[in-house]
Amino acid sequence: MKLFLPTDLPLDRHLKENPPFKGFSKDKLVYLIHLIVSIPQYRKDIDLIDGFVPLSSKALQEAITDYKRYLTYGIDSGLFASDNSYLKGKKCMGYKLLYKTSGGLKEYTVSDFVLKKHYGNHIIEQKKSIRGYEFLERWFSNGLSIDREAALAFLKEELELKTGYFDLRDSKPIYNPFATASDGSKGTYELHYKDPLLQFQQGNLSLLKMQEQQFSCTISENGRFHSVLTNMRSVLRNFLTFNGERLVSIDVKNSQPYLISLLLQAHFWRGKNGFKNSDKSTFCVSESKKKPRFSAVINLEDTSTTIYNFNSITLDSLAIHKEVTYFMLLEISNTLVNTSFDTYIENVLKGGFYETLQEAFKEQLGYTIKDRKEVKSAVFQLLFTPNRFYGQKQAEPKRLFAQIYPEVYAVLKAIKKKDSTLLPRLLQQIESHVILKVVAKRMQKLHPKVPIFTIHDSIVTTASNQLLVEQVMRDAFTTTVGFSPTLATEFLEPDKAARYLQNLRAKAQQLSA
Repeated sequence: MKLFLPTDLPLDRHLKENPPFKGFSKDKLVYLIHLIVSIPQYRKDIDLIDGFVPLSSKALQEAITDYKRYLTYGIDSGLFASDNSYLKGKKCMGYKLLYKTSGGLKEYTVSDFVLKKHYGNHIIEQKKSIRGYEFLERWFSNGLSIDREAALAFLKEELELKTGYFDLRDSKPIYNPFATASDGSKGTYELHYKDPLLQFQQGNLSLLKMQEQQFSCTISENGRFHSVLTNMRSVLRNFLTFNGERLVSIDVKNSQPYLISLLLQAHFWRGKNGFKNSDKSTFCVSESKKKPRFSAVINLEDTSTTIYNFNSITLDSLAIHKEVTYFMLLEISNTLVNTSFDTYIENVLKGGFYETLQEAFKEQLGYTIKDRKEVKSAVFQLLFTPNRFYGQKQAEPKRLFAQIYPEVYAVLKAIKKKDSTLLPRLLQQIESHVILKVVAKRMQKLHPKVPIFTIHDSIVTTASNQLLVEQVMRDAFTTTVGFSPTLATEFLEPDKAARYLQNLRAKAQQLSA
């Protein structure tokens, strides 16, 4: 079992100067350090505030029964700091290292029997999670490689530039549901800047994992396939090759707005294959949980029934259907009646959804959005924030969307009425269903010798197989979502990383002028 910790962390000196408690195990302390270092890399859904990494007490208990003693020692001795912030069901306590390090990482081999057993069980669970998708894992050790030297040189120069000029740092607005807005209401956006050293460290970790062939392939509860590639920063993927051949990334343009179009179709909520025009649907109560659960009655004998393709996704084919109540379905059903979503769907299918919003921002709100990334942030606000955020000053993008697409907003509002996380999780499960259960399975059946790597809503393959994979993806999304998607292809090559650095240098020169 190998862990990773900062190369220049003076751990042995720290232990000598701060003698630990009786029965202390260095391996267990290193495991905690490893978690603080590695969690930000593979948990992209976690927003780090001031560098504090949330550690789940439940997960820690499974690995180290006396983990509290080690955390207490780390804090009391000045090795760790805690944010002392815990919100039941919302946020775990956060920790960070107090020693300043350079971002380099080294391996540490664990000898503790209990930790090794825990790690072994973890690997077994990972293998179980990808059962039926082993064909996706095999390509990682069968030709995939990265130019580690070039990638490391890139990371070092990026670190130097971003450390020297604060305005070059990446930033993003993070919604804090517990912060107080200017009008006194709860929930507001706060702008947070990414730590360049942390980005460098995460990049280093990706390179080390590739070197050690720790590909970390697993499928999460939401159905997403995770790996060293999904955890890797996109700019570093430009240094990847497969048996010496360059790679391409193919994804669905306007992915989330496109998938929302499925939620606007009545058959998604009513059941598989088709539904009777007379809308014979029933609701039943689960005996195990005594909770309203949707059940569709499908009658295929009526010639007036609209028959959908067998591969069409329906709510009951997703694990999340257990969280959808009778009352939500009733509200959504009423919203869909005699409603047209043609304008929205037309804009999405043209692939110009974000551009349409960008123009609307300029005309109706009076300010210009700098780039597509900023427009996507505005759309994410719509998807991720609760309905109550609608009236706040920062919610202008949300209100604008509701003004342009009122019918669509009504459906999304109904989905998020009780739980604001339900919509993004629903979209993730739809995305994973299409990518894994349809696209990947079809590729394995029809083209088993073509290497593919799934990265959430995109497929990475060799440049020579681009057109073939595009056709399979287009057919798969069309038959499962109901509309043909607009695909975007990006060639992965070192020149892109070089141009990224060139832009940073140019901005640095402007800032120093």
